[in-house]
Amino acid sequence: MSGRHPRSERDPLDLQGLVEYVAERVTPHPDEYRRVNAVIDEVLWRVRGALEAHRIEATVTLEGSVAKDTWLSGEADVDVFVQVSPLKDKGFLEAACLPAIRDSLKGYTMVERYAEHPYIEAYVKDVRINVVPCFRVERGEWLSAADRTPYHTGYMKEKLTPALRREVRILKRLMKGSGLYGAEAKVRGFSGLLCELLTLNYGSFLDLVKAASRWRRRELIDVEGYYQGRESDALKIFPEPLIVVDPIDPYRNTAAAVHEDTMWGFISVSRLLLERPNIRFFYPEALSLEEASIMDSLGKAGGNLLVLDVGVVDAVVDVVWSQLYKAEKVLRRLLIDAGFKVIRSTAWSSPDNRCLIFFKLESVELPPTYRHMGPPVEMMGDSDKFLGRHLKAVDTAAGPWIEDGRWIAEKLRRYRRADRLIAEKLADGGGSIGIPSKVCESLKKGFRVILNDEASALAEIPGALEEAYRFLSGRPIWLDAAL
Repeated sequence: MSGRHPRSERDPLDLQGLVEYVAERVTPHPDEYRRVNAVIDEVLWRVRGALEAHRIEATVTLEGSVAKDTWLSGEADVDVFVQVSPLKDKGFLEAACLPAIRDSLKGYTMVERYAEHPYIEAYVKDVRINVVPCFRVERGEWLSAADRTPYHTGYMKEKLTPALRREVRILKRLMKGSGLYGAEAKVRGFSGLLCELLTLNYGSFLDLVKAASRWRRRELIDVEGYYQGRESDALKIFPEPLIVVDPIDPYRNTAAAVHEDTMWGFISVSRLLLERPNIRFFYPEALSLEEASIMDSLGKAGGNLLVLDVGVVDAVVDVVWSQLYKAEKVLRRLLIDAGFKVIRSTAWSSPDNRCLIFFKLESVELPPTYRHMGPPVEMMGDSDKFLGRHLKAVDTAAGPWIEDGRWIAEKLRRYRRADRLIAEKLADGGGSIGIPSKVCESLKKGFRVILNDEASALAEIPGALEEAYRFLSGRPIWLDAAL
């Protein structure tokens, strides 16, 4: 099916028509339901059989978007939860439950993922299956974050009408198309549960978008009214920029994973969608670029691109992204402290955990000296310390002198080139400057610092050139829809 809305050329301002089109497109058809339900039946049978074979007493339940009927056509994700006695510990989930789950899915491609504790992701007949061990607990007696999920499923199945489920699907498609969907460390965005709660709170997709266009920082949404009349208490309990109180746990913020920039992204998407409806907010055009286009983009950007090729980080994907963002922050601060002006930076990882960190600098090379401002002359003690430190120092190129009542010195830079600074500081893996452990281990095995036109080397990493283009454009994917 074409990614273009059939009414867009004739009536580009027809927002209601656009929403209706998206709703039809994201709603699964009967044959999809039959196919997915057949997979669910097989997986539930396999998991229950394997648990019995391993003599593990557990309750196996269907959870997530399929159980709540809020999944998108062509994108069924099946969540199967294995709930064990709360008398067991987390070690039991990994040592006993995971082997049984692996046995149940033999013959299918599977990978171990990690949230608060490990779980198994597999593909069964092209349907993604997550099998998650957790504890079968009473409400409020949580032993792991996953223990809440069955209660969330029950709550949503009770609250969501068929009309609301339709609205949830439209919202999820907007979030996915705008790159804002997912609470995982890579995205730091809106989870499926959060999309459901927002829709439930506002009653429809369009009412939500209209409200979100006017959100402010520290927006508070409390569907069950736990903090009604005492909203200030919620603002004290939850420090995050967006607060959506969990309907089954009043001390949990369902939007805790949403980064502030992601929240402002959704606010901006909402405003733009209302002003200029476009199917590309929901279904962005695929980016297909030749290497020459990337290099042309680099030339127009004026060079000064620095890319750190970290290599493959050996960790589960959420740990990879969490540590990669921390490493980006450490290196950004390193560059700024050395005098380099960082215009922007980002982190990226391929599906096989090949990691890159991008920096756009005002300049990759600095002048040999810089102006260092000292204390006012009238501050005797500080003046003595400044003179003692800089008067005979080998890195003092000139001065100190007095200017407008302050001491000033001209100092030699230790690092004039950004690539050399990065290379030297990461020679030992970067642990000494705060690079996280898993990224540090990868850096110790070897890394590359790539500058400007050397970026053509990224062509060997699937998806990296496209990411370089996105980075150089400086625009989030959703902003392309407003062009």
